[in-house]
Amino acid sequence: MSQSSVLGNLFNSVFKRKGQQPDFGSDDVARKVRLEFPQPLLPEPSIHWKHTLHLQQLANLPASALSGPVQEDKAAAYRFISKIVSIRTETVTSFDMRGLFGLNHEQDDLLACNSWEALAQSGQCRNIRIISIRDFNRVLSIAIGKSQSVNLLSTAWEPRKTYWADPQNTCELAASLVYARRRELPINLPAQLYRTHINAGAIRELKKHYHTLGMPVAAWTDPAFMNYLVTHKVPYARLPLSLGSLSLQTILLPRSSPLANTFGNGLRQAGAHELSDFLLTLTQA
Repeated sequence: MSQSSVLGNLFNSVFKRKGQQPDFGSDDVARKVRLEFPQPLLPEPSIHWKHTLHLQQLANLPASALSGPVQEDKAAAYRFISKIVSIRTETVTSFDMRGLFGLNHEQDDLLACNSWEALAQSGQCRNIRIISIRDFNRVLSIAIGKSQSVNLLSTAWEPRKTYWADPQNTCELAASLVYARRRELPINLPAQLYRTHINAGAIRELKKHYHTLGMPVAAWTDPAFMNYLVTHKVPYARLPLSLGSLSLQTILLPRSSPLANTFGNGLRQAGAHELSDFLLTLTQA
């Protein structure tokens, strides 16, 4: 069989599947699928970027981030979801580091600290002591590095809350800023601010074409849920997503498919939340 024949048969199969009428109703899905659906909420402000709802992972999203059994379904969903978030860069001539709200770091042991003072006094950072201006300058130099220019992060809906982007030298930075704030010492440095931007128009397009539902990880081991995906061959794509400290699995179900649209409506009746609606509320914050 020629390559063109194979591709033709594949596309015909996909088209037939997407136009197939379901032999189940949304009420059936709502009755049979019993899951603890995560509820997306705007989290309380946190000094930790990891606990901040920033959606940075959706910017420059690789196509490989979506999973699913059919490549065409993943590619179609990717065309919509990849347009939602972008990163805009602003050059700041002089930024007073005392105005930092939080920081980006990779030390899970520090996530329990809810203030800069708590960070500086934590077991990981307690060995860094600043007693004199000389100590301060030395520790600050370690935190900032040789460039004397800093990178900052900010979300689209909290533009006044800036975060230190560098995941290194967390303890040195915390100790320096606590000392500078107490002694009223300005730390003015040039900066690059990377701000997350949400495209409301792209979200509305996503909502028009897809159910974008937040699912628990347990869904993919739930017999009732998987029965619809596998037995009925419901077209879908799957994307893990972090909303602050809440991690969930996103299922994207094309409304153009009667199978997927019915399944999506049933999941909504069962309690699943449309993430596109949640994202739209962020654009109005």
